[in-house]
This record gives sequence, structure tokens and C-alpha cells, in this order.
Amino acid sequence: MGAYVWPVDAVAGAPSYTGRKLRQTLAALFGGATTARPLGGRSGVRPGGEPVTTLPTSTSYSVGPHAGMLDVEAAAEASCYAYSFDTAQTGAVNAAHASLARIDTLCVQLFDPAESDGSTVPSVAIVYTAGSAGSGVAPADPPQSIRMYQINVPAAGTAPTVSFVGPRLAAAGGRVLVRNQAERDSLVTSGYAYDGLAVYRQDTNCEESWNGATWDLFSPTTRHFDRLIQNVANADFGAGTFTTLATCPGIPVPAWAQDGTHTAVITATLCGTIVTSSATYLGRVVLGAGPTVPPEAPQSFSGAASDSIPGIFSGTFTIPASTTSLTPAAQMLRAVGTGAYRLNSGSNTGTVIWEVLIK
Repeated sequence: MGAYVWPVDAVAGAPSYTGRKLRQTLAALFGGATTARPLGGRSGVRPGGEPVTTLPTSTSYSVGPHAGMLDVEAAAEASCYAYSFDTAQTGAVNAAHASLARIDTLCVQLFDPAESDGSTVPSVAIVYTAGSAGSGVAPADPPQSIRMYQINVPAAGTAPTVSFVGPRLAAAGGRVLVRNQAERDSLVTSGYAYDGLAVYRQDTNCEESWNGATWDLFSPTTRHFDRLIQNVANADFGAGTFTTLATCPGIPVPAWAQDGTHTAVITATLCGTIVTSSATYLGRVVLGAGPTVPPEAPQSFSGAASDSIPGIFSGTFTIPASTTSLTPAAQMLRAVGTGAYRLNSGSNTGTVIWEVLIK
């Protein structure tokens, strides 16, 4: 009849269950349903329970006990298969090529003849697949499987290494653990992402949420720098020419802000003194040799000789992709008068306070 509830006691033999019917009722526990597979889920290994996998020798592997879920059969109605291994699964690894490297894989493969997948006995297994030496790419995964491990096999004489590359299982409505931006974005292209979906990116150590159109950070990082003290020469400024008074040492850019989509709001507060005579000044913050985006409008301030005047300048900048450090500079020009603005006048040393918000 296409409508199932479980568990209930049967009355006069009804209801009765098939494996598919039971899987469908349990699908409500797994995250990852899509429009195309409403009774499916995100295949993966239970987080925190990734199997201990080793290469006891250069020609053998051992995958430790673990549990997970597979949604890999062709029919969307096949739903979610929970699986487990309670002992280590072992097997052979092909010997290394004499001179060429190779990429091999370990996958979890499902067999269910009731779903017409070509098998004869229902089972689950760790399947080893050797790659092609010198190709630089991993082999195709077997049908009804997810890739769990990649084995990098150098040329003969160097020991192979193994790394976990499989997806992590997520509960319905739960946060999804992803390795990087590409895995995060695949949740959108696969149809899994929904308004409010939360992910944790291992490459940036940050949580993000999908708002239906873009990814938002839960807690952008704020970084403040306030210990820079610099002096400028006593020479007067040339009218109409911006002069750099202070350059901030490199400001670290966190990993999550290095993808070219984030901005830095940089504020410089200069605590200096006007000398010689009165004047009016314009100040700004720049990043690099010049403004990488139009800076905020230069701020004007003025005063008489010997006045201690703070100059506060701010700018908003797009952080270029792959940038690991920012080096902003505070610049000023004299618009009116002949006075000089100095961070060091006689025995008075001025301070530059840098404040940076990366978001």
C-alpha cells in the first residue's frame, strides 16, 4: 500500500515487512534526503568512529571495526542501509611498480539481490581496487560503494601510505562534517542543502550555515593589533601628495578567509602632533602599494601648532584569494596650511593603533 509504520505488532498478519520497507521507515533518522531521493541519505562512516586502518606490510591492508550507512542502490526507494564490521577486515595490496607511483582505493561495497544489483547474496564488504601505475588518478569506484581510503603507492623501495577520504554520516537535521569548500559545495549541487543546514569545515575549523542562497559563517573572527609605535621624518608633507606615515606588520589572515570572498575592515588611529604652524589634513588607509578597492572617503582634521590631534582612518578591502597576510599603511596629505603632522615631535612619541575586522 506504500504506507508503513514500524515497529508495531501485527494483527492478522498485517503489517508484514520487507527489508526495503524497514529501511524506508528508518530513513527518517539519517540526514541527506534530496528531492530525487526523498527516502535516501548521505552515505558515510559514523563520525568519531572512523576505522583504524593500517598497512601491516607494503602488500596488505587492515580496516578496523566501524559502522556507517550506504544509500548506493539504483532505486531511490531502496533507501538507507546501515552496516557494520565488528572485526578487522584484511586483504592484499598489489606490489609497487618498479618505477611508477600508483593510487589504490578501499571502498565499502553493498550487495543486495533484492534490488537487482547483479549480486546473489546480501552482504557488505571492504573492496580493494588497484590503480594504474603512472596515471596519477585513482581508479573508478565499484558499483554500490563509497570510497573510504586512498592508498598512495610510490615506486618500489618506498613504503605506501593510507589516508581516510570517506564522507561522514550525519543525522537528520544534524551538522555535517566536511573536509573543505568543495565537499561543502557538493551538498548544494547534490540537492542535500536546505535552509539552515549547518556544516563544520575541517580546512578552516569554522562552522557555516546555508541560508538558501549562500553560505554564512556562524562567528566571523575579529583580530585587533594595538602595539605598533612608529615615527615619521620631521620634513613637511608636500601639498596634494599622500605620504605614508606608518605601515603595519603583517596581519595574519585565517584560513577560512583565504578563498577570495571575505573582507577586512582596517582602522588606523594615529596619535600625533601638529608642528610648525596650523594646517588641515586628509588621511586614509591603503592596502599594498595603493588602495585595492576604493578606500573610504579620506577623513579631514585640522589644528594649530603643537596641538596633539588623533587621526582616525578606516578602509574596507576585499582579501584576495590565497592571501595569508595583510600589510596596510596609513597615509596623509596636507590640504591647507604649511604645518607638519608628526608621530614624533621632540620627546613625544606618537602611537599608531591598528584594528582589523576580518569577516
